[in-house]
Amino acid sequence: MSDPIPLFRCASCGEAGKRVDLSWNDKVVGTFTACQSCIDRTTATLDRVRPIFDAMIAAGVDRDLANEALRAILEDPRFKE
Repeated sequence: MSDPIPLFRCASCGEAGKRVDLSWNDKVVGTFTACQSCIDRTTATLDRVRPIFDAMIAAGVDRDLANEALRAILEDPRFKE
């Protein structure tokens, strides 16, 4: 009998995906399943908003407030590609 190959579905779109570790400060803090297309799209989105976050932090905005502002931006349908 051959070894079964697990099929993971992307949590975002449902297509075939792979398990991806989420790291923070060189520690794995979670694992999720995603396809490469969704990973690429998410990375591009985060690349677009990171300068906004960095500017808020540089201006002295509290990190929690900056996170909340970015969350609101990302949830706004006008921001979607």
